[in-house]
Amino acid sequence: MAHAQAQAQPQPQELGTLAQQTADRLAEQRVGAVVAVVAGEVVEIRGAGSTGADHRRTVPGPDTLFEIGSVTKTFTALTLARLAAAGAVGLDEPLGDLLPDGTHVPSRDGRPITLQHLATHTSGLPRLPRGMLLRFLLRPSTPDPYVGCTADVLLSGLARTRLGAAPGKRFRYSNLGAGLLGLALARRAGTDYETLVTREICSPLGMTDTVVTVDDARSERAAQGHDRRGRPTTPWNLADLAGAGALRSTATDLVAFVRAQLDAGSVPPEIAEAIRLSRSVEHRTSPFAWVHLGWMAHRLHAKQGGHLQIWHNGGTGGFSSFVGFDPEKQVAVIALGNTQRPVDQPAFELLRTLQAAHVRAGLRLAHPGRAGPTGAFSRSGRSPHTAPVERQPPEHERHPAGVGEGGEHQAAPDRPSQQREGRVEQQAEGQAEQHQGAGAETNLPFHRPHRPRRGAVARVVEVVTAGRPGHGAAQQARRGDAVRGQRRHRVLGTGTGRAHDEQGLRRGGPAQLRQAS
Repeated sequence: MAHAQAQAQPQPQELGTLAQQTADRLAEQRVGAVVAVVAGEVVEIRGAGSTGADHRRTVPGPDTLFEIGSVTKTFTALTLARLAAAGAVGLDEPLGDLLPDGTHVPSRDGRPITLQHLATHTSGLPRLPRGMLLRFLLRPSTPDPYVGCTADVLLSGLARTRLGAAPGKRFRYSNLGAGLLGLALARRAGTDYETLVTREICSPLGMTDTVVTVDDARSERAAQGHDRRGRPTTPWNLADLAGAGALRSTATDLVAFVRAQLDAGSVPPEIAEAIRLSRSVEHRTSPFAWVHLGWMAHRLHAKQGGHLQIWHNGGTGGFSSFVGFDPEKQVAVIALGNTQRPVDQPAFELLRTLQAAHVRAGLRLAHPGRAGPTGAFSRSGRSPHTAPVERQPPEHERHPAGVGEGGEHQAAPDRPSQQREGRVEQQAEGQAEQHQGAGAETNLPFHRPHRPRRGAVARVVEVVTAGRPGHGAAQQARRGDAVRGQRRHRVLGTGTGRAHDEQGLRRGGPAQLRQAS
């Protein structure tokens, strides 16, 4: 009988095959996509489709640049942790202390907005800067909608903004809050946002292609963005709201970024300390979900394996992105697309597949240096842009079931989760519909939470829907656990907040507002 049960177990698959299958799946409804899979020291990066524009026949690869939308928020939050660990700022320092003298910062119930509130979406600020929602409603197809968000405009609107809740009380995904955090940190450091992130995060990690401004040399490797119908779109420029979603990056750079999250021992001590600090901050949004500094997190139901998933998604007018990882199983998934359609659902499914395979100890890693399928890319082992990683001990010498040094991960505080048919699915603000827990941005700049559907406001609501993939995680992480399944989703809580990743930037009212998860 035991032999029969063993045979019933799914056969292990190569990481490269899994990455290619997901990239191919994403490319079916998108112009192009790149998927990176990390498992321990092994990395596989595969591409499918095309980069679009003048080089339509070029398959996107490890060094193709994409707008990553709200995934930028994780860089902004880690920069905060870096400066806090160095004593340059305090997590509980009021936002007003970092802004120009005379700037009026709203408060409520006597509580000021702190930097930690901004990084965990608990400031009470609205999703968008004052006046933007109306403009998007009147002109939903406006290209480059955030280009006018200069410091003067943002601070003027902030003075006239009312908070939806007392700071620290409730999760409410806010692109405005993340943008103000980036602006404030840059002012304290005496530089601009791009220079600050490069100095504090990208340079120490060897990330040479994570930028706000794409120069001529990189432009040849930059993918062309497309709307949901596959029509070319103009690049997004967030001006002084850059901290909410202005970064461009590559799969290679994001692999270096996520590997730092998986193994703090492989990166410079100051980065490791910042990562530990960012992970130590938790704001619970449901019994199964929470928010760290910059990251959404949730733990799946025991029937789904009880896996921990930490993630963020993003979306702009022509791109979608997802970065998710499990520090306990030492696996991660990165998905980048040059189309507005969210990539969250396939990415979450791939992450869960890796987690389940790790538990079965049956995951076959592609041999380093092995070439991928025609038209695809494969990269195993250490990335040339990644800091040296200390070799991991053999599987049998590690913790059982792949649990890392940290042991059990605490329940994720800020990520709403949803239980349906024995499964718990969670979504963070700004995420697309998630199967294992995901968040996706909408068309609005950077990240915009998806709006709850009608009838999803009850305490426990179960709805049969057409199940649009990649719906907002912010929605779910915000007010309840709106967890969306393939066709059925259950909303726990008094309401649902859209996913907060880049789709959050795009979501709002019209298509663009909606994509600002």
